[in-house]
Amino acid sequence: MVSKPNHGAGKPLLALAFFFMAGAGWAVDTPLPSPDSPGSLFIREKVPDLPAFRRAFQDLKADFKSNGFSNYSLHRSLKNPGMLILVLKCANLARGLEFIHSKAYRSSMDRAGVGEALVWSGVDILPRSYGNQPPKPAGIVIARNELVSYVYWKAFFDAEHNQGHGGQNAHKDDGYHPNRHYQSDHYSIHRGLGSKSDVAYVVHEASDLSKAPEFMDSPAMRAMKQPLGITGFYVWYGYNLEQGTF
Repeated sequence: MVSKPNHGAGKPLLALAFFFMAGAGWAVDTPLPSPDSPGSLFIREKVPDLPAFRRAFQDLKADFKSNGFSNYSLHRSLKNPGMLILVLKCANLARGLEFIHSKAYRSSMDRAGVGEALVWSGVDILPRSYGNQPPKPAGIVIARNELVSYVYWKAFFDAEHNQGHGGQNAHKDDGYHPNRHYQSDHYSIHRGLGSKSDVAYVVHEASDLSKAPEFMDSPAMRAMKQPLGITGFYVWYGYNLEQGTF
């Protein structure tokens, strides 16, 4: 999600063009990517026993690998310490989702006492980097944007942040956004499939996760929802615990 409405003279024209197209009923989006594309899964689960979860997860590593998964990271929810957030990278999103909903995976999690799982997923548009992961207070921010038009939203995002599209703030330097009192990096974008509305997930790493909610719910961010065609906005925050490969 982008937080400044007035970067560049082309943005008001882009907004006007979008609303004229929407009002006329013109199609403004490209077809959704194939569900067999590389993608990422974001799973928030209630985990009362972390050691039991880790044992069950380790026992499934061969199954994860055989189903096309390559990387993972694990995070403890900022707002509910009894919840974990598991992020998974897979070569085939449809196959990855099938495994996560399989009896083999669910029965293993059930034996570990895991419950209340919610799964978000999306095709990788800008893949997530699994580099060095600093410990708490650092963490991950996963924002789900429900959109009128993905293409329109992405054009705004690129205009601000993608240097290949003329963006001036690709690295989101300190001070660029008002009220951001932490360093952000490792941005990734994932396009959701199978929802009633178009969905984009924007993920980034925060140097101090405790400061992220203030920024993500700041007036500057809220003010951009309507101009960007964001009809729903939900955010998960998780402190870094571990990451690895399969």
